[in-house]
This record gives sequence, C-alpha cells and structure tokens, in this order.
Amino acid sequence: MHLRGQTYLPLVGAMRALWDKGGKEDYEAYKKRSRFNNLVQDTENGIIGLAFKDEPEHESAFTAVTNNGRSAELLARSQLREILETGRGVMVVDAPMAGGTPYVTEYASESFIDWAVDDNDNSKLTAVKLREVYFEPDDLYKTDSKVRFRQYLLEDGKINVYLQDEKGDNLAEAWSIPLDYIPVFT
Repeated sequence: MHLRGQTYLPLVGAMRALWDKGGKEDYEAYKKRSRFNNLVQDTENGIIGLAFKDEPEHESAFTAVTNNGRSAELLARSQLREILETGRGVMVVDAPMAGGTPYVTEYASESFIDWAVDDNDNSKLTAVKLREVYFEPDDLYKTDSKVRFRQYLLEDGKINVYLQDEKGDNLAEAWSIPLDYIPVFT
C-alpha cells in the first residue's frame, strides 16, 4: 500500500498546493508515518479468538503432543491458522524410531507435495509425499539447509517410509511402520 502512494493515501490540501515547495517531502514523511490496517490478519485473529474463547476440552495423557513441544491447544490454534490461510492443514502422527511416545508433526500445506488414494476408497491414502527442509547433524548453526522428501507408501499391507533427495535417490535405509494406513491427516 505504501508503494502505491496516492492510490491509497491521497494528498492533503496543503501538500497539493505546495507540491513544488516542499509538499513532496511532506507527503513522503506523511506516507512513512501512515498505518494501514491488515484486515485479513485482524479477521484471522478474530476467528481464532472466537474459536478459543472458552478453554478447549481435550483428553490427553501428554502435556506436549508435537515433536516441538506444543500442547494440544497450541496444535489446534496452529492448525486453525493454517486452514484459514491456506485451506488445509497437514499433520503426521509419528513416533521415535527407537520406540517411545508418539507425537504429531506439523507440515506447512505447501509441503504436502503429492498423494494417491485407494481405487475403491477415496478416503484411504496409499501414497503421500512430503517436502522437508532439514540440516545435517554437524551443522551446528543451521546455516546450510537441505531439501528432502519423505514418502509413505502402502506396500504389501504395510507402510514403508522413504527419505529421498530431489532426484529420487534414497538418503537412508527405508523403514516400515506397523500400520495398515498412512498416518497423515489433512
């Protein structure tokens, strides 16, 4: 809006009359001080505020339900914001490979690259491809981000998980999870 100048912030009388005698500089200062309401952000914040006006009720034995320590309420708020902004939210129910408590991993909707569904049941996913940005473990300051793709494939009645680079080469040994459905929810 600031770039469009007079389209959104018209000249006031004295600036127009004195345009060649300092009015232009006055207008630039006026424009820099101006504030424009972000109606989209204000509306989104209002909807989230209404949705969480009352304390949400949930039953969870865990204080944190995500891999980054978010509570169920913060997960719900985050997913509602993502849905309002993009039309969908993406979550994966996961667990540490060495065993342990399951958790939810959130993905930006833009990371949900591709999917396939069962020919007879459109609600059953048979393949999901997610884009991930990650850092090598020895990149202490997280300066060199890399891209990989996580694929969940229903193969022979079990879910196999593959980590691949942009060319489709495997970055690690594939592993299976003991489920007959892909634990991705949108």
